[in-house]
Amino acid sequence: MNYSLLIYQSNPVSIDAFLDDSRCKEIIQLCTTEELMTNSVHPQSKTLYVPTQDTLYTSIFNGLKGVTQEDVIVSDGQTKLQIHDIDTLLDYLNQWPAIQYDETTYAFDTRLLMFSLQKALESHQDLSACFHAIDMKIKSL
Repeated sequence: MNYSLLIYQSNPVSIDAFLDDSRCKEIIQLCTTEELMTNSVHPQSKTLYVPTQDTLYTSIFNGLKGVTQEDVIVSDGQTKLQIHDIDTLLDYLNQWPAIQYDETTYAFDTRLLMFSLQKALESHQDLSACFHAIDMKIKSL
């Protein structure tokens, strides 16, 4: 199963497992304008840099616009994931459209997440915890 990675915090600790995983077709990195300039000088392979917005959910929503895969792993980039963690996420994603791996790592059917965030934005929901926009139970691992 091919997937995308969306990193929603600056300065990810390690994305080596994703860079080495042939199933990961792209990495969307949300970053400040300053980081955008720095990262564009020495870009990492498979990585698209997207400027952050006012809020986390609008940043994630804009980052999702660059995702081309049906499935997306969303992470803060601070939790170092190994290939076995990715395998576990993808296995469960075959059964559930929304997975919570830990406090900062999720996996989604991209359309579900995009639709839920768009609907929440249009209805002006309070999204201080942005993944509460999902209108269904998220499977916790």
